[in-house]
Amino acid sequence: MLEGLTPKVKDALCVLMRRAADLDADDYQILMDAMGDQKWTSNGLATALRERGFVIHKNAIREHRQKQCACAR
Repeated sequence: MLEGLTPKVKDALCVLMRRAADLDADDYQILMDAMGDQKWTSNGLATALRERGFVIHKNAIREHRQKQCACAR
């Protein structure tokens, strides 16, 4: 009855990076470049992404950039 009982593995990626993993290689690289470009504010980047169909909250971008998300833990 209890065969295969194992602890649940915590997902080590934040919501932003889980969503980014679904992108094709070119779009993934564009997103990573934009994330590293400090000319983009978190709000501005979230808005631009949303306009292109990649819906993500500005707080997810900010937390990832500041290494305060699940990826950094």
